[in-house]
Amino acid sequence: MADPGKLPPSNIETDQSRYPFWALEKWIRELIAFLIGSVFGPGASTIVWRPGGVTAGNVFATWAEVVAQVATMNGAITIGLDTDLAAAVIPPGNYDLRPVGISGPVTFVNASKAPAFAAPFLTIGPGAVTIKGLTGLDDVQIDNQSTVAVMAITANGSFSLHGRAIVFQTGAGPFWAITGGDYAILLSDASQISVTGGPAIALTVAAPATLLLTLEDNSSVATGTITAAAGAMTVAVASGAQYFAQAGAPTIVPTVQRQSGSSAIVVGTGKTAAIPAFISATSKILVSQKTPAGDALTVKYAALAADRVVGAPGSFQITAILAAGGGAVNGADTSTIDWEVIAGP
Repeated sequence: MADPGKLPPSNIETDQSRYPFWALEKWIRELIAFLIGSVFGPGASTIVWRPGGVTAGNVFATWAEVVAQVATMNGAITIGLDTDLAAAVIPPGNYDLRPVGISGPVTFVNASKAPAFAAPFLTIGPGAVTIKGLTGLDDVQIDNQSTVAVMAITANGSFSLHGRAIVFQTGAGPFWAITGGDYAILLSDASQISVTGGPAIALTVAAPATLLLTLEDNSSVATGTITAAAGAMTVAVASGAQYFAQAGAPTIVPTVQRQSGSSAIVVGTGKTAAIPAFISATSKILVSQKTPAGDALTVKYAALAADRVVGAPGSFQITAILAAGGGAVNGADTSTIDWEVIAGP
C-alpha cells in the first residue's frame, strides 16, 4: 500500500470539543499496516502467520505451513503473528523449526493491527505439543495448555522475552524443561512468566543442566512457576523487576530487588514468626505499624540482625521493642506490621 503520509487536512478539526478521534485512529492503523508491510516484505527473513487468511507470498494461513517454511530457512527468522482474522492455535503434534542442517534463531513477533498496540495471543494445545528451535517472543502472549513439555532443552542455548511478552502457564506440561547444557532465559520490557487460576510449573531445571534467568525492566516471574535442582539455577533480578519465591528454585542473586508484605506479631513472644524472603548481608528491611494491638509500651519495631537468616530464600523476624532496652520485647503486642525488604547487590 502507499505511504499514508501526514494526517489529511480534511481530518483535522480546530474545535477540540469535536475532534474526530476515529479519523486519527484510522490513520494510525494505516501507518502501522504500512510499517508492517515494509518490515515483512518480500526478501526479508520473516514470514507471517495469519490464521483465517489466505496463503500467498510470505503469508501463511496454517501453523503446518509455517513450520514447513521455517524449517527450510537458515539464519535469523521472525514469525509475525497476525490474529486480526482468527485466533492462533498450535494443535497437538511435534514441530521442529530447526531440523538437521538448518540453524539460526526463531522469534515470534507482533504482526497484528487490531486493536492497535495490543499483543496477539497464541494458544498452545490443549494436548501434547512439542516445539524445537524457538528462541524468543517479542510482544506476543502465549497460553501454554500443553500436557507435555513444549521445549525440551538438552544442549546449550537461550530464549528471550521482550516487549510485554508473556508465557501464561495453564497446562500440565511446562513451557521449558531443561535437562542438559547451559541455558539462559532473559525477560525484559515488562515481560512475564505467569499463571492463570493458580500455581502451575512453567519451567523445570534438572541436573546436569544449568540455567541463568535474568529479569530486567519491570519484568516478573510469578510464584510457584519454577522448579530447579539445587545449584542448577541462578537468577539475576535487576531494579524494578520482580521474582517471587519459588520453593524449588534455591539459587538467587537479587540486585536491588524489593519484596514486601504484612505480618502479625505472635502473642506472648513480641516477635513475628519467621518471614521467608531473599536476604543478603546487605539487605535493608523497612518496617511500619499497620494495625495496632497491645502496643502501648512498644517504642519501636525492628528487624534485628540476630533474627535475620541470609539465604535464598532466607528469613527475618520483626520485634516489638520496649523502652527498657537491652533486648526487652513487648510480649503483649500483637500488632500487624508492614515490611519491605530491599536486597542489595
